[in-house]
Amino acid sequence: MAGTRDAKQRVMDATVELIREGGLRAAAPAAIAERAGAGKMSLYRHFGGKDELVAEALRDFLPRQLALLLGAWDDKDPRRRILDVFDRLAHFADNGTLSACVYFGTRLEAGADHPAAPLAGEYKDEVAAAFTKAVKELGHEDPETIGRMISMQVDGAVVHSIVYGDSRPLKDARRIVEILLDS
Repeated sequence: MAGTRDAKQRVMDATVELIREGGLRAAAPAAIAERAGAGKMSLYRHFGGKDELVAEALRDFLPRQLALLLGAWDDKDPRRRILDVFDRLAHFADNGTLSACVYFGTRLEAGADHPAAPLAGEYKDEVAAAFTKAVKELGHEDPETIGRMISMQVDGAVVHSIVYGDSRPLKDARRIVEILLDS
């Protein structure tokens, strides 16, 4: 049973890796099987098809993606936690490892009817909720609005950093968020 679970996890991990590297199209069943070191039939044994595999793999990856974005969220004061997200992403941009949101990319590529489509909203809601919680700890009057605004700054800055190939948009967004937090 453990071998089956391990094989299933390898398949899900390979699926996410391929999507992160090349989008949904890169996660072809043959490529997934090869990356996971599994037979193509095991994909269909564990999952109903590619769409279900993608949805389950991305759902499984959600806590890890949040940890990648938010880092050691509970170890710092609220302001530091928020600003560290921008610093971390700027570091990724500077060393060439910044990538677009796997959930947003999958939603755009697959469309609204794909079983993984709702995960984009779930992920964005989780991120906004984390920012909202931190803003609330800072005592702001409207933490929900400010939390959403910070989340949108992250999204926009990541896109601009990828397009322009540098960390300036993330550093600019960080300054905007500092002003927002000081207001």
